[in-house]
Amino acid sequence: MRFLGLFLMAPCLIIMAVLYGLFPRHLPKHARRRLFDSAVIVLSLAAAVVCDMWGYQSSAHAVAGMAGSRPGDMWPQVMSALYAYAGFTVVLLSAVPLRARLWPKPR
Repeated sequence: MRFLGLFLMAPCLIIMAVLYGLFPRHLPKHARRRLFDSAVIVLSLAAAVVCDMWGYQSSAHAVAGMAGSRPGDMWPQVMSALYAYAGFTVVLLSAVPLRARLWPKPR
């Protein structure tokens, strides 16, 4: 049940990865750009998995420490999904300006 949040977020993450690869359309589609985009997507997935594990662990400890009791079974999955989405999005969006700098818009 540890990766349930990541599995539930998978369709959204896949859509974001596909949109990242497709847009903007004015960029050249050569091997270097495809390699760059593939590396960014792999790094984003790795960040999502790491953040998912971090969110699962931290939510179980933080909520139990603050409330003095065990959290509900739902909250570790909710926090892991939020952390996974944030990790994926941060890595993907930080690559957008870098990609624009590497391949400027043709005039």
